[in-house]
Amino acid sequence: MKVNTDGALIKNPHMAAYGGIFRDCNNFCHGWFAENITTYSPFIGEITASMKAIKIAAEMNWNNLWLETDSQLVLFAFKFHNMVPWYIGNRWINCLHTVTSMNFLVSHIYREGPVHML
Repeated sequence: MKVNTDGALIKNPHMAAYGGIFRDCNNFCHGWFAENITTYSPFIGEITASMKAIKIAAEMNWNNLWLETDSQLVLFAFKFHNMVPWYIGNRWINCLHTVTSMNFLVSHIYREGPVHML
């Protein structure tokens, strides 16, 4: 299962949203999610989208998950765990624990261009 996630922040720093879409190897859509949040940081929207995607995949018993994001910071957060702010630290640690029981891959993709994998 592949999930593409994204977060967005508009000019008013209190308004943000994130979302994602799940697709299989045949490009069939298995579901999606979107949610509004309050944050000052685009990174929080991006990382929250990733955590939500992993939570949904675990609940659906999708043990093979490829998370694709357009945020290099999210990619780096999987490698350098201390990048995630303390106030979502527990959720992040739980997320990292969840992916240890999966065949998990995270990659960064530019809007158009090459894919960088971790």
